[in-house]
Amino acid sequence: MHPMTPPRFRSRTTRAASRLVAVAALVGLVAPACSSSDGDQRSLGSTAGTIANGSAAAGTDGAPAGGSVVFATSLTITDDPATTASAVIGAAGGSLAVTAGDGTVFTLEVPVDALNADTTISATATTVAGIDGAAALHAVHFEPAGLQFVGAASLHIQTTAPIAEGYVLPFQSASDGSDPQVAIIDDPATTGSTIALLVAHFSVFGIAELVDSIRDALVGQPTATVEVQLQGDIARHVEIRRGYLREGRSTAEIDSVLQTLFLEYLEKVITPLVEGAPKTCAGAFTVAQATSNYYYLWLHNSLPTTIVSMKAVAESAFLTMERLCEEERIDECVDSGDDTVLSTFWRDMNRWRGRFAFARKMGDDPALYETRAKKICKGYAYFITGGLQDFQVQNVKVCDVRKPFSLTSPGVATAEFSGGKGLTGTYSATGAFNLTYAGTYTILLPAGPGEVGTMSGTSGGQIAGQAGSGTEKYVLTPAYDVC
Repeated sequence: MHPMTPPRFRSRTTRAASRLVAVAALVGLVAPACSSSDGDQRSLGSTAGTIANGSAAAGTDGAPAGGSVVFATSLTITDDPATTASAVIGAAGGSLAVTAGDGTVFTLEVPVDALNADTTISATATTVAGIDGAAALHAVHFEPAGLQFVGAASLHIQTTAPIAEGYVLPFQSASDGSDPQVAIIDDPATTGSTIALLVAHFSVFGIAELVDSIRDALVGQPTATVEVQLQGDIARHVEIRRGYLREGRSTAEIDSVLQTLFLEYLEKVITPLVEGAPKTCAGAFTVAQATSNYYYLWLHNSLPTTIVSMKAVAESAFLTMERLCEEERIDECVDSGDDTVLSTFWRDMNRWRGRFAFARKMGDDPALYETRAKKICKGYAYFITGGLQDFQVQNVKVCDVRKPFSLTSPGVATAEFSGGKGLTGTYSATGAFNLTYAGTYTILLPAGPGEVGTMSGTSGGQIAGQAGSGTEKYVLTPAYDVC
């Protein structure tokens, strides 16, 4: 039994099977209730209606005996292909809607930056069997299965007739109907005629119209892992808390339970995730999305704002990810010369900050992203001016001095430079009067790429049959804005 669970919350089992939803980069807190580590059984509040996993004898009103709502171990999913719709949705966000045969309309709203790349999403109205105690079930099947969002999308479900408050059970399952679980209602997006669900990942989502009100009792059975158990407890308590708010009841006790569950989740799930993740952009990205998505639940479900430690953890994970990934993006854009790699990354990070209300980065100015990115990513682009005696060049544009380039002094000679990431190399020149020279050169950028620099080359050879040697001097002026 959880040590902070108020006595009146301790009566029957409060668990339901759930699957792990922290896949790849996201932790979707949309799991059902789950068991405590000591196996004790409890429920919350009244038993006007309950939720369980397994089987039960049906009552005369169509609900199982005892007023429980029973999830089968696996739901039966039957798609209606005639309703299928699809859309390509990317970082700009978008929506997708389908209408079921009974007139229920399902609309998926994907906010800006919930997806990092254009993705073809399909939606199909589906018939669901396996939830006893429901007067009607309304569900939709999304693909591709397992697709993860940053934060969450919102599924708006509009039935032909309004469902009375307290008689809605949000649920989700895997694409094949396995792992049925309680989903999370998106409070800000829910209106009198439309029920909205938070969708952190795909596949099947829906609502059950219950024979009897679930009120504040959700009952289930144990699950396998600590992570799933804690996600389940949080999801269940969030749904119960919604009922309290709806009925004007105090949430102080359940807020205390939620805070304790949060601390336990932080200790047993988030901390090991942070400590075990590879110190790479990909590893840090996984942690940042997991912690930010967990914090998202508090931001979007009217939960207590007094719990600030989750924000601190999420923000810390975000900053670590931002640093590591920025280093990779800089290397990538310098190698490719594509400055949009870096400017797009900065813009994504700025929107992430805004979405989760993280502190603004000092000196960060979106209006300067393009200029700064060009200066960094094309920082080896220069105009070259200078030479020695008759060999002179004026503002010759070289878009990457680390790659082979040539300098031509009209009527005198052309010099071919080897290039090199170390900014040193060899060069040779041929020209008028049988000029042939060869030597080495060095580029110096004392203030770094994108700033004024110098190049010197020392060579020897002959011209008109006479031997000679010398040192050319050049000034390098940034050309990142024209390359």
